[in-house]
Amino acid sequence: ISISARMASLVVLNKGEAEFDDVISDFAQYGRLQFWEERYLNDLEPFEWYYGYSHFQETIRDYIPLGYKVMIAGCGNSNMPGDMVDDGYTNVICADLSRVVIDQLKHRYRDLPQISFFQGTMVDTDLPTASINAIIDKALFDTLLCTQTGPVTVAQYVNEVERILDDKGVFIIISCGNPEQRLLYLEQYDIDEPYYTPWIIEVIAVAKPQEFEDQEYDLKDPDSLY
Repeated sequence: ISISARMASLVVLNKGEAEFDDVISDFAQYGRLQFWEERYLNDLEPFEWYYGYSHFQETIRDYIPLGYKVMIAGCGNSNMPGDMVDDGYTNVICADLSRVVIDQLKHRYRDLPQISFFQGTMVDTDLPTASINAIIDKALFDTLLCTQTGPVTVAQYVNEVERILDDKGVFIIISCGNPEQRLLYLEQYDIDEPYYTPWIIEVIAVAKPQEFEDQEYDLKDPDSLY
């Protein structure tokens, strides 16, 4: 299932509109820091991948207590950190590769001491082991899969998440992919193999919100679910 992207390609086309022009899609650029820096410099309005916090609030509240230290991995310029504080969370970390967007969020949330910031890659952080209670991933996992080294990068990311979560840590991934497309990166139960993942996994299907009045979804169709 494709990830929707709002911004046109940053590559200037000089060959006309022929079917086989050398067009580089946004998906192919998701691994480039420059892509994200330019996106956030040129598009200041908050953007929610896969809808905002309220759509996933019930599930998040079921698994993450309000007192947990919660990191939002790949937060972008989402309103989710502020929405979580409004909901009662007291220790929220905005984490993103883009220095531009982290600076924007520091200004946006300058009056909210419950929110702190981490600028850097989630694949190899300098955070202490077992220092985070919960990590929420809303589209970062999917984005990393779109990069040139997708499977390897995702394996490194999952391994780093496992390292920085504490023993009772919670990792919530909100993805547009079907379980069959994602679980193979999360279920490595052989302790002698690289990227061993010692956790219990639950899959929860969340219906996509209606895009227009009277729209009907077939809840047996994976395309209708997150």
